[in-house]
Amino acid sequence: MGWLERIKGIVLKKSFDFDRPDICLYNFHPQLRILFALKGIFFNKQNSKLRFILPAYFNILTLLGMVFESMFIYRGLTIKDYSFAIESFLYFIILTSTPLIYSCLFYHKDKIIQLLDDMNEEFK
Repeated sequence: MGWLERIKGIVLKKSFDFDRPDICLYNFHPQLRILFALKGIFFNKQNSKLRFILPAYFNILTLLGMVFESMFIYRGLTIKDYSFAIESFLYFIILTSTPLIYSCLFYHKDKIIQLLDDMNEEFK
């Protein structure tokens, strides 16, 4: 029962000081910065080259998965197992969304940071 109460306390922010003078969006939701740092959007050093490491790694893994799925598509078509080929094709389509999302995030980085700053101003 102790773990359930701890999780409930974290979700409901029971230990958060709502009367603190420097309350902002990033103090209330610290996971936002972590989420965007994993996506390659840094807040302190915005033009750092380190921001490309994790997205590049994830994109390389995605491209590897896309190569495997294209091999599975070819194999399914050559043995005339069309259900396997269609399933592999749909997985291939799903995998193409990852590089698309990362490229859109890098392209619209300034808009995302501006949106978060506006949300922070409205949060206060």
